[in-house]
Amino acid sequence: MLPEATSEDLLYVADGQTVNVYSYPGGKLEGTLKRFDRAVGTCVGKVGNVFIVNAYEGEILEYAHGGTKPMATLHTPTKDPVGCAIDLTTGDLAVGSQGVGSAGTISILKKARGKPTVYQDSQFYEFFFCGYDNKGNLFADGISAPGSGHFALAELLRGAATFTNIAVDQYVTFPGEVQWDGKHLAVGNQFTDIYEFAIKGHRAISVGTTRLGSNTTTRANTQRKSRTIYGLSWLVSDPRMPWRPYVAPCASAPQHGFAKAGRVC
Repeated sequence: MLPEATSEDLLYVADGQTVNVYSYPGGKLEGTLKRFDRAVGTCVGKVGNVFIVNAYEGEILEYAHGGTKPMATLHTPTKDPVGCAIDLTTGDLAVGSQGVGSAGTISILKKARGKPTVYQDSQFYEFFFCGYDNKGNLFADGISAPGSGHFALAELLRGAATFTNIAVDQYVTFPGEVQWDGKHLAVGNQFTDIYEFAIKGHRAISVGTTRLGSNTTTRANTQRKSRTIYGLSWLVSDPRMPWRPYVAPCASAPQHGFAKAGRVC
C-alpha cells in the first residue's frame, strides 16, 4: 500500500482472491490486499475502517483506512457470508449469509463486536447483500428459490424483530450490492445494472438505472462460473467523511473512470 493511501479517499474493489485499493476519484492503484478465499462484500464504518467479507473462511476482516493487515476478525454462525453493512447511527455491523445447507440469515453484531443476533425470513432461500439507510433501517436482498430470477428484497426497521418483505417493480436477474444513496435504495443486478428504488411502504419503485460496461459484466460472469463469486463489490472510504454514495465502475477496471449514482457510463 502506498504511504499516501491513509490520507486519501479510497475505492476498495473486492474481486475474489484480492481486494484492489484505488485513489478516488483519480483511479490510481494504491495497493492490493491479498490471500482472501472469496472476498465478496465490503462496507465502511464511522471512522473509515473497512470490513471485507471473506466468504469461504466464514469471516469478516476489519482493516484501518489504508491499512494492510486486519485489525480484527469477526465471525457469523451461518455459512457463506456474502455482504455486510454498517449502521452509522449505532456502529452495528450487519452480515448477510447464504447459509448453504441451512437457512440464509442476517446477523447483526452490536458495535461490530461480540456474539451476533440472528434474523431469518421465511420468504428467503438465501440472503446476499444488505445496506442501512441514514435512519438505521436495514435493507437486504437475496433469492426466494434456487437459481436466477427469484430476487427478493426485505427491510428490517430499526428496533424491529422481523423483516418486512418488499415488492419490486423491476426484474433483477440475480442480487447484488445494496446501498442507500441518501434518498433512494441502490440495488445491484449482478449481470448488467445498478437499479435505484424509491421505497414506498411495502413497495420498491424503480426511479433510475446505472448501466455497467460490458467488460465488467463479462468479468463478473466468468468469476461466477469458475468460483461461484457473486459479482464484484466496491465502496468508497473517506478518512474524513466515511459515508459516501455508491459508485459504479464504467469499465472492466476502475482506472477507466467512475460513475456516481444515477449516471450512465
